[in-house]
Amino acid sequence: MSRATRYPCPSCETVTLEKRRESGVSFVECPDCFGTFFSVNHLCHYLGERIGNREAGAEFLRLLTLALAEDKPDGQITRMCIVCKSPLQRFAFGERPLVIADRCDEHGLWLDRRDLPKVERQVRACLRIDDDEAHGGAYSGETEDSKQRAAPPDRKVVCPNCHRRYPETFLDKRCEDCNVGMFMD
Repeated sequence: MSRATRYPCPSCETVTLEKRRESGVSFVECPDCFGTFFSVNHLCHYLGERIGNREAGAEFLRLLTLALAEDKPDGQITRMCIVCKSPLQRFAFGERPLVIADRCDEHGLWLDRRDLPKVERQVRACLRIDDDEAHGGAYSGETEDSKQRAAPPDRKVVCPNCHRRYPETFLDKRCEDCNVGMFMD
């Protein structure tokens, strides 16, 4: 990506992405929706720096390769690559939490606002690095309140709009893709 080039947000479409630098890595981010676009190499380096483990980038590549090999495109193309304007391919990454991301084979990955922390959690889990340890005990994925309101274990929560499935702990929460309230399947 060239420094002088201004890229429109693939999600907002009318907002210009801003260049950021964090953990020694440059990437672009939307100032409105906070989605990010990374080259695969930059994301590997970013994850390695954030997690503090040199193996994190290689683990991310392994997980990404598995996700792309198993995933079948759903035909839903709504976003374009910021560089070449080709349609981004949607794919699923990980399990708990599931990340729905978009990719350009040549230029990189678009991650929505909540997806980057989920990717980091996936890599940490595979490397067996506990989130609580990594965040000094300040991080917790579930609250006592969310545990009490969990759905029965034999049922899944599904978004009525996009039909994305969530674990039972998502009852009384909103879909991360379309912001619609969750309902039982």
